[in-house]
Amino acid sequence: MCQTVFDVRLQLPCEEFLWNASTPVEWFGRLDGVQEGLGLLEALKIFLDCRREPPALSPLSLVLVLHGLIAVGLDLQRRSSSIGHNSDDTAAKQSRISRAFEIWRGQLESLMPQVLLQSWYQKVLLMYHMAHIALHTNRQNLLVGAGDRRFYRRNSSDFYRAKQELQQWVSIPSAQLATWHAVQILLRYLGSSQMYHQDLYVSWSTYMATLICYTYGNMSTSPSEVVEQEDAAVWDLEQDMRAYLQMMNTDTWESLTHVRRHQRKRTDGLLAVVRNTMKLARWGLVQEGLEVLKRLGGATIKSV
Repeated sequence: MCQTVFDVRLQLPCEEFLWNASTPVEWFGRLDGVQEGLGLLEALKIFLDCRREPPALSPLSLVLVLHGLIAVGLDLQRRSSSIGHNSDDTAAKQSRISRAFEIWRGQLESLMPQVLLQSWYQKVLLMYHMAHIALHTNRQNLLVGAGDRRFYRRNSSDFYRAKQELQQWVSIPSAQLATWHAVQILLRYLGSSQMYHQDLYVSWSTYMATLICYTYGNMSTSPSEVVEQEDAAVWDLEQDMRAYLQMMNTDTWESLTHVRRHQRKRTDGLLAVVRNTMKLARWGLVQEGLEVLKRLGGATIKSV
């Protein structure tokens, strides 16, 4: 917590053929003449520089690079929260890191023939989508604005300040980008049997993605449109959730602007289905989050 990624002087894992040596003698023979491995910091600089061709890395090295890029994004957020920061400079750096994430995604897809465990691939992709969310979202505001009392003091102005800032956030491109990636997480979590539903990181990421979708649809300062609501007594939650995700799963994040406001607001089915799916999670952190989803979705829902 006291270091940035620039303080970590580590080499990336060695190449696959060295790992596959079966004896010390064979390993020593293969090691002879091998160039020194690429450092993590140097690899991050390459991914952040669009003029340089990223090196071919192993799956493990790519995961470490993703962690490094996430750390760079979090460090940028800490710096931009200080007084007197340049918002234009922050936006340019955010764009640069986002581009590095996309380059990283291309590298991952090129390794797919080498990936044997689809569950591993799904979890790494979830981390990639969460990386975009972390870069473009004030997660403290998100949790406080949703009424998660674990993240703000009672009888304080934190809740009202967070809601005000979220109302400003939902009108800028960062909110569209974060929401689009949140939808991708939910599609993978709700539609894949290979996802580790009991994994704390997976469950927490799904909780955050659900809060983002709710916030994007329901915290706008623009005049609200009438939501065409079916009879609450006969409501297919699964169908409502699938319809919402289908509408929000646009080809690109920029296309979310074409989704009508009343369609963005239809998150009740999503909240209910996510809550039902995650209710068996063993983690107390997640169980408390489900109470937040219950309050946001209302307590009068009946499903068929």
